[in-house]
Order: sequence, then structure tokens, then C-alpha cells
Amino acid sequence: MRCKSWRSATDQSAAHRLIGDPPPGLPEPLLASWQERQACRDATEVERFAEIGLRLAEECRLSQEEAAKRLADHDDRWSEPAAAVAAWCMGAREAAAAGARLPMVKAADAWLHEAHDGLRAERMAAQMQDARRYWTIMRRQSNVSLGEIRLAGNRTQRKVELDVTVDEVSGAALGVMSQGNCTRLPEAVRRLRIRVTIMEVCRKERSMVRVKTCDDPVESALKDARAVLADTRLPPGVAAAVLPGLRRVALESAFVEVARRRLLTDDADHDDVERRISEARRTSVIAALALGVEPSEVMGRLCRDFGPGVFRACNSGAHEEGDFRAALRGTGRNPDPIEYVTNLARRVREVG
Repeated sequence: MRCKSWRSATDQSAAHRLIGDPPPGLPEPLLASWQERQACRDATEVERFAEIGLRLAEECRLSQEEAAKRLADHDDRWSEPAAAVAAWCMGAREAAAAGARLPMVKAADAWLHEAHDGLRAERMAAQMQDARRYWTIMRRQSNVSLGEIRLAGNRTQRKVELDVTVDEVSGAALGVMSQGNCTRLPEAVRRLRIRVTIMEVCRKERSMVRVKTCDDPVESALKDARAVLADTRLPPGVAAAVLPGLRRVALESAFVEVARRRLLTDDADHDDVERRISEARRTSVIAALALGVEPSEVMGRLCRDFGPGVFRACNSGAHEEGDFRAALRGTGRNPDPIEYVTNLARRVREVG
């Protein structure tokens, strides 16, 4: 029941003390009602005081509900990140606890690598003796001697290290055992379309030399491939192992020729061009230089110009003879690998 005035000044004072000052951070609507109720000082304003109090209570209830809803939304939003952070913290604590065992694990890993290298060296011992015997036959009284052969590196950086000596002086195996000729002069002559006869000096048994006409790298690789295929004296499996590599050499030589012709413009730096070509380790990269495209675009360009599956057949065929023939059949082409690569190399050299 509402009354129109305070029963006593004591009641009025007690009611105002119950309200007190508004708390900090109170929302603007609540603050206005709170201050309005505090202003009810007159003894006759008890009804208005009560009305404002009811309104303030309702506003407080609504504000409380809104705050609870927002808090629940925040909890929902943080629940997933909080779980992830908790899981990370657990893993971090486990990692920190395991850190004490790290030196022991590293020592075990080092021991495993050392044991692996030792076992690998033992397995290589027989192959090393065979390689030395084969080199003694192949070098034809050369003054290059083959020493220790080691398998080095791991994962994708594995390699074979060869110790060689030339007249008892240590040398680089690749340089002294390959005994290859520099091809820049013949390449420059061909690029400039100068009519010349290029002669090649070949060493025979007991270091006797023979001079013969030198074919271009493409024809030379293909000629070697035909010779290997026609040699009936070769042991079983040798031709199948050698032919894919020769065909790949022919194809890559064609790409190198086109790449050099395209890159060597009037203002081109020859050393830079040679560096780019020598750093192109993969067939797709060499082909990209020749065609003037990105390596990722080589397949599409070659399929467009030479037919579907052409480059894939040649690239995969550099490893397995059977795979190459199967790939050629899949393109609907003549499965004669040498004839196929001969025609493909000729068409590549016509590019640009």
C-alpha cells in the first residue's frame, strides 16, 4: 500500500541511507533513476520515491539479465580457445619435463649415425674393390688412380665421395675421371651457324689417341644409344639400364641448345646464361629455360605443342625402360624409344 508522506523523518532518513551513492560504472539509465530517487527529499514525495524505486528495481533486473547473457556469450566464445591453450600448456609442461632427457637422446642419435656409417662402409667394401678393379680395366693405363670410395650424406643429400690421385697427387674425381671435353666452343659455333668440322680426341688403350669427327650432343647421345641397342655382346640387363639415360641426355641437350639460343641476346651476360643453365638440375627446369615459361607450366606447354603425355613419358623413361615403353603406348605413339626421342629432340630444336 502506498502512502503519500513519510511517517517520520527517521523513516525518510533510513530509506535514503539504504540507497546510498550509485556504484561506479553504473549504466546511464540506471544512474539517472538512481539519482532521481536520491533527489526525493521532501516529506510528501514518498509515493514518487516508491515509484522510482520500483522502476529502478526493474531496470536493475533487466541489466542483470543482459550482463548474464553477455557473460555467457563470452564463455562460449572462449571455450574452444581455452581448451586449445590448456592442451598447449599441458604439452609445454611435458616438453619441459622431457628436456632433461634430450642430451641422452642426442647421444643415442649420434651413436646410431656412427653405427649406420660403419655398417654402410662394411657393405661398400666389396663394391669398392670391384669398382677399383673395373677402373683399372677402364682407365687403359691412365695415370689416374682410384682410392677409397665412401657413401656420405643422408636423406636427400646422399652422395658418393671418391678419392683419386693423378701421378700420386690428389685430385677431384669428377674432373679427372670423366675426362670430358669443354662443349662451349662447339656450342658457340653451332649457335652462330658457322660451317666447321669439329674433331674430337679420344684416348684408346695404353693412352693411344684417336681423332674422330664430333657430332653434336643430341646426335652423339642418340648414336651411342643405337650402338648399345645393336651390341649383342652386352650382358643381359645392361642395355635396359643404359638406354634410358642416353635418351634423357639427348632430350636435355636439345633443351639446353634452345635455352642458350633464347637467353643469349645481344645484351645478355654469357656467364650469367651459363650459370643459369648449369644450375638447372632437373629436366623440367631446363625445359622451362628453353620454352621461356615457369617449370610448373612446362608440362602443359609440351602437351599442347607435342601431344599429351610426351614429356612425362620421356622424363619417367629416363629411369626404367619398361616404364618408358608403357608410357609411350599410353600416348598412342610408336613404342620405339630411340626413334621417338629422336623425333621429339628434332622438334624441340625447332622451337624459337
